Amino acid sequence: EPPAGVYGIGVRQGGNDDYDSDFDEEVKIGYSPYNEKRRREREEKARRKEQEKERQKEKLKHSSQMEPKVGSSPSTPSSQVSTPSHRSSSLMDELDLKPFNSPEAALQDAFRLVNDENWYVKCEGISHIRRLAIFHPKVVNSRLHDAILAVLTEVKNLRSSVARAAIACLGDMFTYLKKNMDQDIDQTTQVLLHKNGESNGFIREDVDKAMAALAMNVSPQRALTALIAAGRDHRNVAVRKCTAQYLVTIVERMGTGRVMSGIKDITDKVLPTAASFACDSSGEIRYIH
Repeated sequence: EPPAGVYGIGVRQGGNDDYDSDFDEEVKIGYSPYNEKRRREREEKARRKEQEKERQKEKLKHSSQMEPKVGSSPSTPSSQVSTPSHRSSSLMDELDLKPFNSPEAALQDAFRLVNDENWYVKCEGISHIRRLAIFHPKVVNSRLHDAILAVLTEVKNLRSSVARAAIACLGDMFTYLKKNMDQDIDQTTQVLLHKNGESNGFIREDVDKAMAALAMNVSPQRALTALIAAGRDHRNVAVRKCTAQYLVTIVERMGTGRVMSGIKDITDKVLPTAASFACDSSGEIRYIH
């Protein structure tokens, strides 16, 4: 195969009479130095790109080996752990909630898992607290304040899967721990109402369920004062609507006679709040009943 290039015929200068075919010669016109330089640059660029791909592959392989194994906790059966890719956005709905064999150890594991940077591990820790509240309330009551603060922190998490798991956990804590949740009711109510102001419809539904559990299980007087303080003057319409809705629920639970009997911090707060909501700019709030 002939070498690459451009070929021509070399012709001896002179008239036609002097032309002699014996002097024909094959002349190769090679690439210019500029083209050769461009070719080398392209080859170097392709080589560097290939090296970068190899480095990325090695980095991904290394990170996958270093990822914490969620099922390594002694209190979490390995049969209950699956990879995150097989979970739905609402992790808590798929968990098989069962009692722990060692609830005290599970409580320690719960705090460790919730503080992990991995969002999936956080959800496992929240699941631990939820199971403890349902099946081992005495154990979780021993460190209830710490548990509430840990869950409230994750309610504010920007990842919706973690936030929804934490909100569902709070709902179960209200349901099963009841008046024991009074100690942090002000902060809990404020965080839930603020979360209700977000545009995510699924989160609003979760907050609605948690607030319903709050209104029906904690001390009504504490719930009433916390609800009014956190939501009456809030700028967000959704927050004020939620406040008005569960204000009605708590008043019905207490009974209008008791609410209007002049109890300190009840009658003098409920009436001005009801009047404020009756004059609210939003019709959805004015006509809640």
